[in-house]
Amino acid sequence: MASFWRHFLLLSLVTSAVFTQCPNGGYGVPNENVCVYLFPDADFYYDVIHKCATVGGIPAKVVNIYENSFIYALVSSLTQKSSFIGVEKLINGTWTYADGTPLSYQNWADGEPKLKNNTSQCVLMDGGSGKWMTTDCSTGQPFICTVGNEKPPQQKCADGWVYNNRTNFCYFLQGFSYSDSLHWDMYNVTIAEANCKKMDAHLVSIHSEEENNFVLDLVHSNVKNESSAAPDHNPCGYLYAKIGLYGNGLVGSGSWTDGTPVDWTPFATSRGSYWHFAIVNDDYCDSKEWIGDERLSARFVCKKPSTSQTTKKQ
Repeated sequence: MASFWRHFLLLSLVTSAVFTQCPNGGYGVPNENVCVYLFPDADFYYDVIHKCATVGGIPAKVVNIYENSFIYALVSSLTQKSSFIGVEKLINGTWTYADGTPLSYQNWADGEPKLKNNTSQCVLMDGGSGKWMTTDCSTGQPFICTVGNEKPPQQKCADGWVYNNRTNFCYFLQGFSYSDSLHWDMYNVTIAEANCKKMDAHLVSIHSEEENNFVLDLVHSNVKNESSAAPDHNPCGYLYAKIGLYGNGLVGSGSWTDGTPVDWTPFATSRGSYWHFAIVNDDYCDSKEWIGDERLSARFVCKKPSTSQTTKKQ
């Protein structure tokens, strides 16, 4: 019976409707210049943003009941999977679309939205009901993209950088590179910070669990097949990405290279001596943490203000 009503709803939407012709397997919302793309494979939300950009869109912006019903009919008929849509919680607790505009429509399930402090929260459309549910942005989920109803993009970060609308900063991951075509290039903290400064940035500073989750998503990796590229054939020992903290891991101790206060860390107790820190999130090494270590690292993360911040200062 549920399947009957889903198909009835879809037919009622498309009867006597005008369709948008959508490339690359998209579905046109009747009588609206909007295309919908379903991606059944799971990804972290910050990867979803980039993958939606490859079809020219953003995580699904659902602005009215008709779009919600159409997308729900597609999801329930084709994938049956709860999926990320483009609704995000800002630091101040308000919810916006992925393009930063305020919500014009909401379809929360009972008891939602569930607000959690210091966590990066995103939203799923329930594949069984079409209702919206909060979830952690760093959990892998199927996702939905839309093209056509997004706010015209403003270039807030240079190419190759990732914008975080919760912090209003840009982030750059220097990933694994191979100057000799065989082995990882390696960096100490001095060289890593110097490379960041060349881009008018510093090694990343992290000031909340939410920002930490963002950076963990950014550095996510799987070095299963990288043994020959790593020093000592030990990829798990060198895959870390340098961050800007020098300290013992406690709030209020040490310093960030950008001069901001050490007002958050993931540690409850001291790491002992002062160290330069690095971060990792790797499936093969089963490691998701900060580590104080003076070894060379194969990667580093830079951070700088977005263009909207620098424009305001001028």
